[in-house]
Amino acid sequence: MPALSALGFLASAVSPAAAYDLPKELPERKPGLWEMITRGTFGPNRIEIVKRYCLDAETDPVLQETEIQSRELSVIYNDVQCKPPVVTRSGNVVSGAMTCEAFKASVRPTGKDFRWKINYVSPSEVVVDEVGIAHNIQGGGEDRSVQRQAWVGACPESQKPGDGVEFFPAYNGGKSEKPRSANLFENRKVLTKILNEANELNSRFH
Repeated sequence: MPALSALGFLASAVSPAAAYDLPKELPERKPGLWEMITRGTFGPNRIEIVKRYCLDAETDPVLQETEIQSRELSVIYNDVQCKPPVVTRSGNVVSGAMTCEAFKASVRPTGKDFRWKINYVSPSEVVVDEVGIAHNIQGGGEDRSVQRQAWVGACPESQKPGDGVEFFPAYNGGKSEKPRSANLFENRKVLTKILNEANELNSRFH
């Protein structure tokens, strides 16, 4: 199974995981249940990822943090470290960039560059365009994806902001498995632990 399938489930130039400098205020997002469908290419694979989360103004930054953490996680086991991302806001668009490089200097560039743009089209619609360009690491090449987020109604009574469900990614036209329950705050906690441990382990060998 490609490494990306684990992303939604779960030091020198490296900042502590989730210590990201995001804009203090994000564009307006309508509170309620949001469906997020990502389609794109990752390496040689076509992929579709479906998530549904109960969101509000407090959980929107947490969603962005876990997405950045997932990008770090996708490369950290390639002996690569990520510099703190640069995230800016201009009007209703939030743009981000993150450079990940090999611990050891190499004649050939080694690592991955991430670029993304989050367009708050309206309080009930958000579109995320992302590109990742890998250099001489496993799964190298260019990845491109578009995630369309749409407000679909009020949150179920059983859910509070941050709660949701995630489907395992579907590859190359295949069908996704049944969804699992998830929580953005718990996702951030787990990913923070994994990334900190991996960064510590990598630093011990360099």
